[in-house]
Amino acid sequence: MFNDPNSIIPYIPIQVAKSLSPRQQSALAMFLSSEAMRISKRTIAALNPEFTEREIAHKFVEIHYGKELADGMREWEKTRAAARNTDSSELSDNTGSN
Repeated sequence: MFNDPNSIIPYIPIQVAKSLSPRQQSALAMFLSSEAMRISKRTIAALNPEFTEREIAHKFVEIHYGKELADGMREWEKTRAAARNTDSSELSDNTGSN
């Protein structure tokens, strides 16, 4: 299960985590969460070498949070891209009309 040689996750005994201060526990929890996300995304990339970074992010959301949310994320990104393109064309139209 833990075959990532760069990961320290399997080496953190529960007793050690319990002995940490609340601030240290919070930092550890954030680190472990970040580490789990990194490992998951790296695995998605390894299994799908043709994926772009965005596609890896979409697949991550789909796996961990559901297809509906991943589809919503894709739609939101398309809407934002379309809005940026509209804003850019409006700026270029206005630049020469002084």
